[in-house]
Amino acid sequence: MIEFNKKALIDSLTKSVQVNNPDNFVINARINYCDLKPIPFYNEFINKIKPSEKLNGFLTQKALEWRYESENRLGVQEQKVNYDPNTIKRIIIGEKMPKDFRETLLIIIKSVSPKVEIIEAYIDTEDFKIKTKILGS
Repeated sequence: MIEFNKKALIDSLTKSVQVNNPDNFVINARINYCDLKPIPFYNEFINKIKPSEKLNGFLTQKALEWRYESENRLGVQEQKVNYDPNTIKRIIIGEKMPKDFRETLLIIIKSVSPKVEIIEAYIDTEDFKIKTKILGS
């Protein structure tokens, strides 16, 4: 998981999307955590609705169980975007990540954004809760 400085990321993405068209913008939507009902015929539903307030509501909903995330979703028109690596606050990796992949990832992170905090999430075998420890910063 990558955690960003939200304001810095939005500023960086806005600069990126406006390079080719100054009218482009970044959508920043807070997630609405609620009791979700399954949507039968999902593909049919998606094909019938057009970009609208209803679609925005659909795309920004998440089940109550995920409320602790305090998530925002960002969106831009379909295009390649770049962002400043300094907008990354920390990266959380799992304890079961294969060693060779982890080593490669850590090398890449350090070369791109050497000041980013790297955290490992693991399951505590005493109380079976997810805990974290700092690997580097």
